[in-house]
Amino acid sequence: QGRFIIDPSGRSFELKDVLRTIEDLNKEAVVIMMSTFAIPTDKDLGIVIPPQTDLLGWAGIINASNHVLACDSVAQHLAHGIGKSATVVIGATFPENISYPKDANFKIFDLGKGRRKYSPLRILQEMAYELNNEDLMIMTDKQYKDMIDHVKKEIK
Repeated sequence: QGRFIIDPSGRSFELKDVLRTIEDLNKEAVVIMMSTFAIPTDKDLGIVIPPQTDLLGWAGIINASNHVLACDSVAQHLAHGIGKSATVVIGATFPENISYPKDANFKIFDLGKGRRKYSPLRILQEMAYELNNEDLMIMTDKQYKDMIDHVKKEIK
């Protein structure tokens, strides 16, 4: 909304973490962002956001990539289907419900473990669940460092 990215469901990366991730990874790799909108910042992020790309196009991009960093999103599902390695950061959703915790190519950082409440997403629109879970994707400095170190290791 305006210059703010709002996701009350606790499933998306926080803008602060998106910006520092891009900044950190741009030093070592080309960052291609799977997004339908530009990141609200005045900085030149130096990233690629392919315009009007459909799922088949994204599958091709992911197939040509070294590694995928994703949240609870379609990118992780495409990576799994293609057999690519992925770092997946999860907050409000349970890994066993929406990801691939038994996939040896996946490293899941579960930020909401022990803190989230089950939200019957797409079945029941109950704001109480979302209010409980909305901050679960905010990373501490240690969580961020562990995640970014893992991604850097994977892309080398």
